[in-house]
Amino acid sequence: MATLAEVPRPGAAPSEASPDPAPGPAPARRRARRAWLLAHRWLGLTAGLVFVLLGLTGSLLVFYPRLDALADPAHVVASGGRRVALGAIVAAARAAHRGTAEPTWILAPDVASGAYVVRFDEPRGARGEVDAVWAAVDPATGRAMGERVWGRTAASWVYELHSTLRLGDAGETTVGAVGLLVLLSLGSGAYLWWPAVRANARRALAVPWRAGGARRTRDLHNAGGVYPGVVLLALALSGAYLVFAGRVDPVVGRVARITPYPGGLASTPRPGAPPISPDQAVAAAARAVPGGELRYLALPAGPAGVYWVITRPLGETGRKRAQSHVWVDQYTGRVLAVRDWRRATAADRVLGSMLPVHNGELLGTPGRWAVAAAGVAPLLLYVTGARMWWRKRRGRRRRERRPARDAARSGGPTASAAWSGRAPPAT
Repeated sequence: MATLAEVPRPGAAPSEASPDPAPGPAPARRRARRAWLLAHRWLGLTAGLVFVLLGLTGSLLVFYPRLDALADPAHVVASGGRRVALGAIVAAARAAHRGTAEPTWILAPDVASGAYVVRFDEPRGARGEVDAVWAAVDPATGRAMGERVWGRTAASWVYELHSTLRLGDAGETTVGAVGLLVLLSLGSGAYLWWPAVRANARRALAVPWRAGGARRTRDLHNAGGVYPGVVLLALALSGAYLVFAGRVDPVVGRVARITPYPGGLASTPRPGAPPISPDQAVAAAARAVPGGELRYLALPAGPAGVYWVITRPLGETGRKRAQSHVWVDQYTGRVLAVRDWRRATAADRVLGSMLPVHNGELLGTPGRWAVAAAGVAPLLLYVTGARMWWRKRRGRRRRERRPARDAARSGGPTASAAWSGRAPPAT
């Protein structure tokens, strides 16, 4: 955004002057401040527009499960009651599915009395793309409730807009880059605002609603960056990490211990032995990590595939991306690997908290409301910052034209020629 608190240039209008400015900086500091001002201004005017979009969509997505239930209750809200077997849920979804793909995941509901979802990845196009088809099943009756395609419902469309700008991998990278630029913008804004705090902290933190338009705009810009600043910083940092986790984790792993995900796991086929049921796989996982709430269950892919059970133990902060994982042989029910959140390292916990920080889960309902409110701040910052930039640009042009206009009014030929844009006649 344009500056958080700009020390006025000589000749600035009194209404635009910073309150009780500190003594003028040395030339080197003045040049540094000018450089940070330009960086802050152009970061705001460019990346800031994407930041506005991410902030507003993020505010909506804080309450994604409830919004999805409100927008499409026929596919989200079930009858409630005791759950039927997971195998029956998969069978109902498979019977109602019109495509050719096999089920890949079972997703537990995000809302009370919600439907279970069975996911099918249907091939689309010749480039290996798939449509994630979500088949909803009433867990109390085992009745199929219909199918939806991810990205074609209101809530998932907003989710895709927030996470990828609906531009695929390139959009996701852009979102991560904007998060890093926002960190720089917030830091430069704080640097530009700090002299006003040193001069008069009380006035620097206030918004004088009765002041003139220029000062009120500037102080609103300051407030929009200062008061939600910590939350905005956490959102930008966590959002950038979620995009670039594959690059960040190896770097963090060089200085801290990160529990690796197991690789190369496979079930051992037993001739004539049928696979165990999904409920048996979940029971085996519960013995390895007791007291957990089932969140996701990946179904075996092929004869050598394994069950991948993801649960959320009591005390774990993240619900959308639970951190306890158990891999189970689909024939014997033997636990092949465990990644227990309760035995996580400090680095595991910090990195695993990025999504709960980003969506506000970390602090429960107050955290969600804080994230939702902070998501509106980029709009305030952009509008006030753009207004400040435009006002200064317009004022600079007026000052540049004033000498020529004054000279033209006095009748001087040189000044008149300058105002008309023509060279004076030779004498």
